[in-house]
Amino acid sequence: MSKMRGIIRSVKKSMSEKAVLAAGAATAVLTAASAAHAEPTTTVDYGTLFSGVVTEALKGITETLPIAIPILGVMAAVGLGMKVFKKLTGKA
Repeated sequence: MSKMRGIIRSVKKSMSEKAVLAAGAATAVLTAASAAHAEPTTTVDYGTLFSGVVTEALKGITETLPIAIPILGVMAAVGLGMKVFKKLTGKA
């Protein structure tokens, strides 16, 4: 049983060393590739980047408001009516 554990440990160690080497090599390649294509003064226009999100959010709001406002109005009217009724009848 101890031989099996030793073999498993050595295989794990070998695999982890190879994984670290592969990750290091991949990072080096990606860094070199991005440095080769990067412009020194890169700017991001967030207005253009998020314009689709803003458009969809406003579309959802404008579609929801005609339904939500009457529902909230009815809830407020019922709540106010219950308060007035309780004050008039004296029941808590």
